[in-house]
Amino acid sequence: MTVTLNISGDNPNQISQFIIEGVNYYFHTRWNTRMGWSISIYDNSSNPAKDPSITPLLGGLKCMSNGLLTW
Repeated sequence: MTVTLNISGDNPNQISQFIIEGVNYYFHTRWNTRMGWSISIYDNSSNPAKDPSITPLLGGLKCMSNGLLTW
């Protein structure tokens, strides 16, 4: 099932929190002039705002408008 996540494009480096199927995830979205928007996904126990050295579940994925995140 497709889930739409509304992430504001006003902030080029932001961390958002979403609940998907009852599980809390952190999404770190970044704008890079060379490759556009990229996103890293973290689980509930690893908030990248508190510790930037945490390893994401999925890291640095390139995002495209109306495109699939993971193929």
